[in-house]
Order: sequence, then structure tokens, then C-alpha cells
Amino acid sequence: LGLFLSQDAVTTLFINGENVGRSHLACALFRSQNIPARVLLANNDQGFWTQMHYMVEYYIPNYGWVLLDSTKGETPYATKRQVINRICSIEDEDDTKRDYIFPFMTGEERWIWIDTDKVQPYYVDCRTGSKSQMFQESKVSIDTSTAEYAFLRTKTVFHIYEYFLNRNLNTEDTIHLNKAVDYQKQAVHTLAENDDFYQYIYFMDKAYDEYLSID
Repeated sequence: LGLFLSQDAVTTLFINGENVGRSHLACALFRSQNIPARVLLANNDQGFWTQMHYMVEYYIPNYGWVLLDSTKGETPYATKRQVINRICSIEDEDDTKRDYIFPFMTGEERWIWIDTDKVQPYYVDCRTGSKSQMFQESKVSIDTSTAEYAFLRTKTVFHIYEYFLNRNLNTEDTIHLNKAVDYQKQAVHTLAENDDFYQYIYFMDKAYDEYLSID
């Protein structure tokens, strides 16, 4: 796997393909039987670093869209295990992803939607690992008001983070920005590793305070 240039349905059928090509092939087979199908770009918990994953949904009348992991042939696939980043258009299936070959592979984040001209997508060398990560499902019990505050603070901090990205800041403000980002990373880390919701809020509040210090 990982050694074939083309990821279209025909190449995947007669030679081989990665999850990209297999999703294209699955859609082609469904459509040949008059079953509507579409390619999805998702983040799912695969247990290793490359967690951008191409999947398929097919349509059942009077029911709706059903998820399929076309790489493993598993359907219905548990919808709680992934976040859908994009529903690919038909034109996307004609793009056979010619950079999808190991020696030149630079990343899998090429189709992430970023709703601002100030941010350029970041592609990481696959030897280093993907910057898109999922976490194993866990359960943290807290009161409703605390949870609502955490959601609100997270949303606010992320919007401020987007606002300041790629802006020309002076030295002092850049220091505040870097500190804020570090606090955000600590917040995510402590929640993922320790299920510590209150420490998560603490670090998000610290990040918020740093952003407020930027002129």
C-alpha cells in the first residue's frame, strides 16, 4: 500500500489503493446499482498518527445516509467514532491525489475548510505525523453550568486565536500570543490525559487573559 500514484476507482479495482481510492471505488460500485453514495473526509480514532480518513456514506430511502468504512468494509460504522470534515464533491473524485505516495507525501490536511484568508493550511511531513488527532472516548461528569462555561470559554478563546493568526504583532504582543497558545495546548493535554475538566477551564482562562493583554 502507499506506492500507487492514482487513487481513482478503476486503478483501485485492478491494482490497489489507499482509503482515498477505496472510497472512490465503493461509491462507483454503489452508483452502478443506482444507490446514491458520497465520499467523506473524516477524523476518526484509528489509534495511530495518520487520522485523516476517507470514508463513504450510502443512502437508504426512508432511512437516510449510512456510514461505511470502505477500507475495512465495515458498515454501518459507528457515527460517534469520527468527525466529518468535508463531504467531497464529484469533482474531488477526479483528483486522484497524486501526492499520495510515500516518498513525497506531505500531509493529509489538504481539504480542511478554513474560513479566513489569514490562515494558510499547514502540511506536515508524514514521517513526523499528522497534526489532526482524535482521542479515545471518555466520560467526565460535571455540573451543567460548569460545562456551559467551558464550552463558551473554549469557543471565545478559539475565535480570538483565529483573529490573531498571521497578524503582524509587535514583540510584546507576540509573547502574549505564544503564551496563550501554550495554555490552550496545556488545556487540551490535561483533559485528554487526566480527564481533569477544572484544570482544562483553568488553562483556557489563562489563555483568555493572555489574549486580552494583546493591544
